[in-house]
Amino acid sequence: MSLRLLLGSAVTLGLVACGGTANQTSITGNDPDSLKSSQAGVATLVFLDIEGGLRPDNITNASSTSGACPQVTGPTIDPTTHVSTSTFTYGGNGTTCAAANGNSLTGTVTMTFNPTLLPPAYSLTYNLTSTNSAQPTRYWTYIGTRSIALNAAGTGAHVTVDPGFIVAYTDSANTKNNQSYTYDASLDYSWGNGSVTLSGAYSFTQGSMAVLVSMPSGLTWSSGCCYPTGTLNLSSSVSSAEINAVFGPTCGNLTLNGGQLSLATCN
Repeated sequence: MSLRLLLGSAVTLGLVACGGTANQTSITGNDPDSLKSSQAGVATLVFLDIEGGLRPDNITNASSTSGACPQVTGPTIDPTTHVSTSTFTYGGNGTTCAAANGNSLTGTVTMTFNPTLLPPAYSLTYNLTSTNSAQPTRYWTYIGTRSIALNAAGTGAHVTVDPGFIVAYTDSANTKNNQSYTYDASLDYSWGNGSVTLSGAYSFTQGSMAVLVSMPSGLTWSSGCCYPTGTLNLSSSVSSAEINAVFGPTCGNLTLNGGQLSLATCN
């Protein structure tokens, strides 16, 4: 599943983001706006918003310092079940939380932790909105739950997505552009010696169309950068187009369709 788009020519893809016609969009060349709204743009930028911020290795270390994003409240612990609940709040209280594409993230992620399960398990329920302040009638919403099972050594985790995790684009000024996708994933994280490695696969599905994403050599997060390095290979179930997305080599760089995108400054 290699993913490669042709530079300098119009390529029809099976996933539309910001506008476009039903289930298709065209990319001409490698300008940033076309890249962000492409199949590869959605499958990488949205993925970073969901998976890159609250990774299994860092959710237990989160704390609310002044100006931090997200802000953390809790945990509160049920005295009967011993299940704890914490809330990660994006935006508000004078904080600005950046999505990977530069939008502003607002909303909450509620985390529950059940220590009685073996291995211990976390559940993160998302209710987030990603909005461009210059175009407030256009926004993304991420609503659904990720389940995280830690390994016995506490050096890795298996992450799945509960059925019905919805990623939706809304254009309230032109509703014909509205789109909705289902996110699914089976991912394995491991960490140690200052780095985090991710392997596995995920998909974004809309009706009979699916964008399938694999990681041939995994993604790696290193200390000092909130973005990974590595390559994603994307393929569409309704198109022969192949797309290759490369993170790095420097923090915050992403290459799509041969064109360079600069990701938002780390929160």
